[in-house]
Amino acid sequence: MTQYALVVEIAQYDNSFGNLTKPINDAEAVVNTEKFLLVVDEFGEVSTVCIDKEERQRFIELLTGVVEIHDSRLAVVITMRGDFLQSCLDNPSLTHLIQTPVVVIPPLTGVDLKETIAKPTKLQVHSVEEAGALKILQNLQQEPGNLPLLEFALTKLWEKREQKKHQLTQEEYEKLGGLTAVLNLHAENVYHYQDYEQEYPTQERSQQEKEWMKQIFSAVSANGRGEKRIPDNANQKPHY
Repeated sequence: MTQYALVVEIAQYDNSFGNLTKPINDAEAVVNTEKFLLVVDEFGEVSTVCIDKEERQRFIELLTGVVEIHDSRLAVVITMRGDFLQSCLDNPSLTHLIQTPVVVIPPLTGVDLKETIAKPTKLQVHSVEEAGALKILQNLQQEPGNLPLLEFALTKLWEKREQKKHQLTQEEYEKLGGLTAVLNLHAENVYHYQDYEQEYPTQERSQQEKEWMKQIFSAVSANGRGEKRIPDNANQKPHY
């Protein structure tokens, strides 16, 4: 298989793996490129999004097969959270590759973590109130490793931002209840109400809908791997 064919076949998995890969539409540009890099972000979702074992294995084989190409113009970088490492070790081809070229990124702390909170808002010409940022940092120390909770809380806080001051405030953050409470409230609203996206939802779900949701989330929990991402479907808001 040529390097070009390899990349195209990987790209064709876009429909099966959601946003795991982006399709390559400009075939000529790929062929004429001296070197190109394929980045697979959130690789751990191979274990949670794709339920077809044969399809999942083929995708992994395509990625790992790059190392067998002599003088390859193609390089592959995969990123994933540390808690997905075990699922990779269950795959012999991945286990072999993980032994050497792994770069482990430690948890964010101190100034780096504060930048993670503040910088996305700066890109939208907003700021985070200093007291609010400190409160979030305090909560993060109580909830180590919970960057997904931080992402969700900041997204909700962005929706409650002070429009006139162009600022995310401590007052609104405390109204949300903190990192854990804001997600719990959202989950409760999703479970009980059809119009859960409204500030004050009123359209209650039927008992049958609730039973279906229980079955779905029980199956997800039984999987034991990863967390569902919260979709970012609003335009022009910070990407945390």
